[in-house]
Amino acid sequence: MAGEEEQADLAFKKMRKYGAQLLALSGKLVSPVITPVKKEIGLRLTQNDIPKFQLSSWPDIPFPGEKCYESVEHFLRSFEKVIYSAALDIQEVWRRYLPVSLAFDHDDWIEKELKRCDTWNTARIVFTNKFLTDNARTDAMHRLFTMTMNKNESISSYMTRFLSTCIEAGANKNDPMVAARFKASFSEPVLEKLFKKETKVMVRLVLSFVQDMVVQLQITMKMIAIAKQKRKMMLRRP
Repeated sequence: MAGEEEQADLAFKKMRKYGAQLLALSGKLVSPVITPVKKEIGLRLTQNDIPKFQLSSWPDIPFPGEKCYESVEHFLRSFEKVIYSAALDIQEVWRRYLPVSLAFDHDDWIEKELKRCDTWNTARIVFTNKFLTDNARTDAMHRLFTMTMNKNESISSYMTRFLSTCIEAGANKNDPMVAARFKASFSEPVLEKLFKKETKVMVRLVLSFVQDMVVQLQITMKMIAIAKQKRKMMLRRP
């Protein structure tokens, strides 16, 4: 009898586990986009391969003959692409390569502030705050609250573009107003498609949960019936 009771307890625990999983999945938000670390063989970087930081709006540029970038974010994205093309983990190497992108008059700031950042994401924010002008922030904030998803743009690509604009504007991506703006920037067909997809996922989860619960309940009831039958037989013995 002890064995049957243990099995019954196990069945009930499984039922509770399925319920908890369903609740967790139903409240889960869209997973953030994570850039994978490249492990394949890539290019070998030299100092000339590293993009040099200078903006097209600057009256004087520190690296004549090198490409000028339209924005801080444009430069950072180009820097990341070069690092990834060499199959390097940007978390491991940004301290080595990013200073190469900057003119020598920023050396003191690099050592005292930039290199003290723990992660690339933090360094990105510090870099942006250093070089983004007030006018650029105003322009980025205007784009943030007027931008919409392009017709041929994927949801993940648009999310990346939206978050990049948040950084340029100095906005908090967790701000409810920013979140509401992000949702409002989708077209009706896209929202309808997302709703249908989420609904289908939830229906499948609910059906799976119900089916598992029915099976576990049947097993539990059967074990309880067997236990009762054994108890009756034991009581009938002289």
